[in-house]
This record gives sequence, C-alpha cells and structure tokens, in this order.
Amino acid sequence: MTFRRFLGGLLLLSAASLACAGVARAQEGAGPKEGSAPPAARKIDEYGRLGGCDHSARLDNFAIELQSDSSARGVVIAYGPAGERSGTADFRLRVTWNYLVNQRGITPERVKVINGGRLPAPGEASTQLWVVPPGAEDPEPVTHESAAESFRGMFAEAERWDGRFMGDGMTGPPVGDAEMAGFADSLRLQPEAVAYLVAFNGEESAPGAWRRVAEEDVEEIKRAGVEADRIKIIFGGYSERPKAQLWILPKDAPPPAAHEGPERTPKGAVQLGTYPQYQLKYEDEARWVFKSVADVLKADEKINAVFVVRLPPVQSGAEEEQEGEYPAQVKGHGDDEAAEPAEPAAPEEAEEEEPPDVDIARLVEDWKAAFRKEHGIGPERLTIILVPARGEWDGDELDAWLVPQGATIPDPFAVEGEAEAEEPAEGTEQEEPKGVSFLWR
Repeated sequence: MTFRRFLGGLLLLSAASLACAGVARAQEGAGPKEGSAPPAARKIDEYGRLGGCDHSARLDNFAIELQSDSSARGVVIAYGPAGERSGTADFRLRVTWNYLVNQRGITPERVKVINGGRLPAPGEASTQLWVVPPGAEDPEPVTHESAAESFRGMFAEAERWDGRFMGDGMTGPPVGDAEMAGFADSLRLQPEAVAYLVAFNGEESAPGAWRRVAEEDVEEIKRAGVEADRIKIIFGGYSERPKAQLWILPKDAPPPAAHEGPERTPKGAVQLGTYPQYQLKYEDEARWVFKSVADVLKADEKINAVFVVRLPPVQSGAEEEQEGEYPAQVKGHGDDEAAEPAEPAAPEEAEEEEPPDVDIARLVEDWKAAFRKEHGIGPERLTIILVPARGEWDGDELDAWLVPQGATIPDPFAVEGEAEAEEPAEGTEQEEPKGVSFLWR
C-alpha cells in the first residue's frame, strides 16, 4: 500500500467518524435532556379592580394564548368575598368562564375555575389567569387568613353617584363591587354586629342625595342576605361630592357619627335628573323617581317640584308608514294573488317580556293624586310643563327639578352649558317661559 492510499483512507475514516458523531449529537439533542424540569403551569395575568373594557382586553389576551396552543388548558383562580352576588369570587368566576366560552369560543372542557377563598382584606378581590401545558399540574390556590370574621370600624369610604343605572352600562364583562360584597360577607359572619351607613351630600348635589345613595346601598346589602334591622343610616353632612362610609360595630357601641339634622334649602332650582321613557316604563324605576321627589318635599316644605315633560318627536306621514307592522303576506311583482305564507319559523327561546311604553304626561298626572294620597303633598307644590322635544334625541323624557319657593322656574328650552337665569328681584312677579303648556300648578 502506498503512503498516498493510506493517507486517503485515513481521511475518509475520519470524515465518516465526524459525521456519525454529529448525527449522534443531533439525536441526543432532540430527546429530553436528563434532569430537565417537567412542564409547569404559567400565570400570565393577575388583577384586582378594573373597568369592563380593561377586563375584556385581559381575557382576550388569555383566550389568544389558549387558541395558539390547542393542547393547553386554562385555569382561572378567583379570590374574594363569599356569596353569589356582584363582587364575590364566584361572580368573577362565572363572568370569566362565560366570556371565554360564549364570547371567545374556548371549549368548556379547556377552562377550569377555582374559588380560592377570601383575601386578607375582606373588601378586596383578585383573579389569576393560568395556562397549563400537557402533563403539567394545575396551580393550587393559596389559603389566606381573612379579617372578615373579626373586622370592626370603618370598612370603606367612597364617592357615590346620585342616580340610577339602566342596563349594565359596561364596555366589557364586569368584576363587580368587592367592597360592598365584602361588607355584606363580614356582616353575615358577624350576626351580632350592626352596619352603619354614614352618607354625605355633595356641595352641588340635589337635596336628598345622601338618603338616595344610602338607600341604594342598603338594598344591595339586603339582597346579599343581611337583615334590614341590622342596618342604620346617618346623615353625615356635606362633602365635595356625595359619598358614603360603611361601618361595622358591635350592637352596644355608640354610632360612628352624629346625625347632622335637616339639609340646607338650595338657593335656586336644582335638577334631580332626566328620565327617558324607556326607563320610566319599568314600574320600579318610575317608583324610584316618585319616591325621590316625595322624600325631598316631605323633608323641606320650602321646596316645590317641577316636572318638564318633553313630548315625543312628531313623525312625518312617511315615517309613520315605514314604522307600521310588516305585512304578513307579500305579493310578487305582477302577481294577482298573494304568495303562499312561508312555513312558521322554529320557536325561539322566550325572552323576558318588556313592559309597554308609558305616556309620561299621564304618568305624572297619576303622581299628582299619589303625592296627596300617600304623602299629603298638595298640588300647589307641583308643576307640570309640557314642551316639544328640542331635537331628535331628547324627546319622550322627563326632567325632574326641585325648586325653592320664590325661585325661578327652570327654562325648559335652555341648552346645557348656557348661563343660568338670574333670580327675580324681591317683590317682582315671575314671568313664565314662553311656548310651554302648564298643565297644573
């Protein structure tokens, strides 16, 4: 064998050995490495309070994670007050599951929900979103020591809106009011304790704001299972904006604040609110407006009520024809006889029946009799004004005003943001607005 042939064979053998070694290393790298960590659940988000729009964005990101890996599962752990109503841990779980399954199309088997129990602060709640790959263990909730069974003192203080919400008013799934849910939860765990609501008027509030916000809170607490005789309301006076304090105290403890006595009579007309027909047709909503006015008139005999009824916009004949009932049978082009009626559609799931529209002018006339019969308030303290709609969007609604005796009646045609009318000089006769119809005074 020549040296050249020997050297060539040696080079070929070395190349083959290197190639085999490379394949072996590649195969070794493709398999599980010895001592590597097993797959584990991954927490991708955690949040407490947030708005509906932010909530839907968080859940959308979670859904995208699950949709990008069809083999992974989702686990939702919620911490918060016990119970079923808004703000509880169970409420968060229901809302989250419903959004992921019914809105984002995640199959129910891929979404597991876990109630982690209460947090240390009884008025707080939190949600965790986990992605669990195949072979990984589900995350375990953490058990916390909660103060719900022993809390004493001021539980919470927050501004309140003096009004009514129609619909959910949300841009996404809600998380609920954990403070109110935690307050009711603590009261259920302490059957001997007493709840105090100390409510404040805002400096620019309509009279009676403190009572209205407190009574709304009381109704929510009662719906959560707390007895009405354990809840007491105190007028705390005035603050920059309407607010309420929630207190939990032993039944033999003194109240947390003194009742501030009668409210101040406003210097001029104050609007209680604007209520559209689609709100007033619900009996409980109309009753709330009626009671709100009656409470103020009973508490302060120097205040009268003015109801401005904005009539529905007048429709043209063409519009009225278009809004008529759709014909049951439609003739074809050139046909002499009506077409055969179509087969009846499959029955749809029954929805909650909506009440019929209400005639607001007739409604406030009925209130006239009810004010006298139920509260002894005579017609001389009530004024109804009928006016046409100012535009396409503000007809068929009621403006409720509270007007001190001797003050100027609000101009029903005033545009929001315009300067208010000046008070009449003492001893002068007040001129009534033009273009309005006074039903009774």
